[in-house]
Amino acid sequence: MSNSAVQIKPPKSIGRLVSHGSARVQQLANKMLAPHDLTLQQWVVLSALWQQNGLSVGDVCKFTNNALPAMSRLTDRMAKAGWLEKRTDAKDGRAALLYLTEKAEAKRDLATLYLQINDILLEGMSEKEQELLFDLLQRLQNNAARQISSESLC
Repeated sequence: MSNSAVQIKPPKSIGRLVSHGSARVQQLANKMLAPHDLTLQQWVVLSALWQQNGLSVGDVCKFTNNALPAMSRLTDRMAKAGWLEKRTDAKDGRAALLYLTEKAEAKRDLATLYLQINDILLEGMSEKEQELLFDLLQRLQNNAARQISSESLC
């Protein structure tokens, strides 16, 4: 039975703040992309291809930091929806290369959507604070990556 008078105080946790912040940013991005019939995951794939068309699924996996099976499923769905085309790599018949369709090219103006999102998220912060935030978040990411690669976590 729930007691509405109980007050649960969240811990002062970097992981919690980063996780909750990330979820909110994803919600914001998805809300901004919805009128274009795109999700954030799809936009990230397109943003890689807007930079360099004809990438392999593996290249996009590295760019997005996603697993190959999940990326293959996502790009298959995107191909069915008309956002990209999968073609066999002439150099390696086992690999597929991803190419933008006309539909995706028509949305190329969305390539800089992250700048609009940054503007929203950084509102009220000085230029110095913004640079510090980027630096601290990069260091946090580097620290976690270094720990993961150097030690067993269990």
